[in-house]
Amino acid sequence: MAKQIAPAEQLCGRILKDGWKVIERVQYPPGTKQSGGNFSVGYLAESESGERGFLKAFDYTRAFREHPPAAALLEMTSKIEFERKLYSQCQRLDRIVSAVSQGATRIDDTDLGTVEYVIFELAEQDIRHQLDAVDKLDIAFRLIVLHDTATALQQLHKAQIVHQDMKPSNVLYFGKKGSKIGDLGSASHLAIPGPWDEMIWAGDWNYAPPEFQYGFQEPDVVRRRLCGDLFTLGSMAIFCFGGVALTPELMRRLAVDHRPPRWQGSWTGSFDDVLPYLSHAFFPAVDEALSGTPEGDIRRGVNDICLQLCEPDPRRRGDRQSILSGRPSLSLERFISRFDLLAKKAQFGVVRLNAKNG
Repeated sequence: MAKQIAPAEQLCGRILKDGWKVIERVQYPPGTKQSGGNFSVGYLAESESGERGFLKAFDYTRAFREHPPAAALLEMTSKIEFERKLYSQCQRLDRIVSAVSQGATRIDDTDLGTVEYVIFELAEQDIRHQLDAVDKLDIAFRLIVLHDTATALQQLHKAQIVHQDMKPSNVLYFGKKGSKIGDLGSASHLAIPGPWDEMIWAGDWNYAPPEFQYGFQEPDVVRRRLCGDLFTLGSMAIFCFGGVALTPELMRRLAVDHRPPRWQGSWTGSFDDVLPYLSHAFFPAVDEALSGTPEGDIRRGVNDICLQLCEPDPRRRGDRQSILSGRPSLSLERFISRFDLLAKKAQFGVVRLNAKNG
């Protein structure tokens, strides 16, 4: 029996709402993995004016491969609808990938023949590939990426949204427009119930903070989720300068007896009891990841930022000056300013060097 083709897989060549034409199918969104349990199909689309976008078509038929299908369909629908609501709230946030059009198109007369979709602005590539393309000594570019990423997270937090899946493939590069955060498929709203609220971590576990790896949850849910985003921002800085994710580096340095089961470990004790071992592994992991960065103010500055954002104990994570003064410590304002200052220092150094050589 021939495999039945889902309606969401039959969009090529179609003219959609607002004149968008579906050009070709892509396996993954540019720079991101499919979210929502692989309930979507990706396409390249083009508007009447020649603007290109990434189209995410939702494939409801995939729910019928689960058991029971009715429950899977309900779960899928709630996740997709919640993600669309979040994007609607982010339309004015200039560091969040924008949804430029959305709608539905009917493929056939079956109950599931209508395909819902969202079209997003199209990035040049994700930051992983862009970093490969720039010179390894282009420190200023890396710092500008981190400034844009920190700004994007701060925009989300002010809108009471936590991303919960910050990683290199979700930071998209738009050329002269800079970098933006994409894929809100794992995000939660701090004031509106959502499909991920009961999960300790909704995103990629390779980037999850260490406390979640051991099942530790702070009682304050807002602080808990914000702390998760701070850690992943610091891990992004580690990646930008060292090319590695911090969480696997931490786990690699721990003895098997001190790793959680998720990482082929046998630890069954409390998070507080394993914390000294995590802290012992933390400082050399950060130092090694940044070892390729030239010595000086910029390396020291990035190192200090990473130590504050990725502190293994979430109760001590965040801006050090704010913690010592008793003020709220989870705002990203100071880190945004520090990335900006470091980027300007790097740019000034390049200009000064070129002027001297000229």
